[in-house]
Amino acid sequence: MTQDAALTLTNARWSTADGKVVFDHLDLTVMVGEVTYIAGASKSGKTVICGVLTGLVKLTAGTIRWSDSAGPSDYVTRSYVPQTLGLLDDLSVQANITLPLSLAGTQEDRTWTSHLMNRLGIAHLVRRSASNVSVGERQRVAIARALVSQPTVVIADEPTAHQDARNAINIFS
Repeated sequence: MTQDAALTLTNARWSTADGKVVFDHLDLTVMVGEVTYIAGASKSGKTVICGVLTGLVKLTAGTIRWSDSAGPSDYVTRSYVPQTLGLLDDLSVQANITLPLSLAGTQEDRTWTSHLMNRLGIAHLVRRSASNVSVGERQRVAIARALVSQPTVVIADEPTAHQDARNAINIFS
């Protein structure tokens, strides 16, 4: 792995329990500061790769190596936006966004949180319960939740699936 790589996946293989090979001999290097997209047909293993990168799925073979010097704190912090979004419906939008900070016992940077909510067009929703916002808004709340801790790497599974063109561009800018 080069000094500027946040992560390297080498000779990765993943098979289902019944032996169906989903991907094999996969190599991937993501550089610090780089945006990497993984594209493929439905059922080609994109979600499995996200699972591998988050540690939720174990490779059948191969290795994944995270840099120990890719971030400002000399370690890689990861955050995940799952395809299913994973919001807690009974919590407010604000509470869903700051949940990772609460669980980690970390102080919220209110300026950063406010910036995220404004940038993603969800600031007006902070007091609503997550169950009372549209699916596109829910997806932007999940993205804000992933970014609130200012991670080194964000792994997002179809982060613009429920967005119109303007909001999709906003997410990546």
